[in-house]
Amino acid sequence: MEDSQGKLKMISKIKRNLYVLSAILPTLAWGEVQVKDIQFASLPGDQFEIKLMFSGTPPAPKTYEIGNPARVVMDFPGVGSALSQKKYALGFENARDAVVIADGSRTRLIVNLTESAPFASATDGNTVTLRVGADNSSGIANMSAQATRAAAESGDFSTGGPAITEIDFRRGKDGSGTISIDLSQPSVNVDIDRNSSQITLSFYQTTLPERLDRRLDVVDFATPVQTVDSKQEGSKTVVAIEASGQYDYLAYQADGQYVVNIKPLTLYSMTPKPFFNKISTLCNFFRTRLGRRHTNQILRQLKDFILKMFYNHDSVKPPERK
Repeated sequence: MEDSQGKLKMISKIKRNLYVLSAILPTLAWGEVQVKDIQFASLPGDQFEIKLMFSGTPPAPKTYEIGNPARVVMDFPGVGSALSQKKYALGFENARDAVVIADGSRTRLIVNLTESAPFASATDGNTVTLRVGADNSSGIANMSAQATRAAAESGDFSTGGPAITEIDFRRGKDGSGTISIDLSQPSVNVDIDRNSSQITLSFYQTTLPERLDRRLDVVDFATPVQTVDSKQEGSKTVVAIEASGQYDYLAYQADGQYVVNIKPLTLYSMTPKPFFNKISTLCNFFRTRLGRRHTNQILRQLKDFILKMFYNHDSVKPPERK
């Protein structure tokens, strides 16, 4: 009895420690510096400024402009975000909204503009100020939508904004389907969403050449992937991947390439490995006590049960007995 109570106390203590650890891990993962507050102010002469307040001294930001659609981007490597929201609507004449995104390795500020404008940034202690419309001697290159589209078609992305340069599909030896999407610039915001049989990729502020605005039918490759549909929706490029059957997917970005691998799920891959270890031990016990014939009968019944447990459907028929 005392031993049982001791185990219960130990389990309770472990749960409390895990709870405390889960509460402090996000802070530890981000390090010491986080964005604590963001402020916006209108200035004379069609100018405005954005102030970011940090919990400590921030690293030097990497600031650049995208010409089409017009936006200013600031990257803070190794910085987290403690802001309560990501998107902020702006009432300035030349600004639509501001977005603050943290991905685990950096925090990015994106200011979406109506048209390109000069900008300047400055750091004062724990505060970074971005002023848009300020006189900047370095100059800002403007690029129209037509020019960016032309650059995407010709393959020249040296001066344009982010664009998708190629979309490729290939079949793996394990029956998986891999969709590779080449990007002209690695600094592209990507959102991925899975809804039933469809995986949707949204590449924000990214141009899609007309030659890639198409629907690929890849059913004949015998993978879970059925179609890959890419199209331009306003300022973003959307790639919709239609898949069938039981599958799992892995999405990742390696420099200038975004990859989605879709792998079919088998009964073996869907079953935890400890389960198979227990089944193996049980089979050895049955063979010792009951003999091989009775053990095989039990295994057939167990197989039928597992199939119905996973698929939960009466259409799963047991194999015919011979």
